Amino acid sequence: MSFGIPRKIERLVKMTLEGAQAKVIVDGKISAAFTVDKGIRQGDGLSATLYNLTLHKALKNVEKNNTILNRLTQICGYADDILVIARSLPALEVLCIELSREAGRVGLVVSPDKTKYNEIFSIPILKINERGNHKWCNL
Repeated sequence: MSFGIPRKIERLVKMTLEGAQAKVIVDGKISAAFTVDKGIRQGDGLSATLYNLTLHKALKNVEKNNTILNRLTQICGYADDILVIARSLPALEVLCIELSREAGRVGLVVSPDKTKYNEIFSIPILKINERGNHKWCNL
């Protein structure tokens, strides 16, 4: 991935992740140490930053060069949650497929069992009335 991060910093991050070992507690007993060769350690100070950089790369590949006013879809993210807003179900389906594909390209996985959607219809709640120079709203 290309983020303009100096190679020296990349090498330092790689050094902190290589050869990492972990132990787990099962039924109150500590396991033997094993090597962690995929992913990043949970709770590691770098994990949130590396995850956000990776997610940013995937989302950047998905987003189009439109404004929110003329875009059929919109993506909002916080931590490891992503909100996808679409003007139609077909647009939502296309975006979810594209998002899942781009996430896979950078090593992230979309969890279908955690995926939910809500249908919200656009209902006008304000009616603006005009008479001469006067405007008012009916609720």
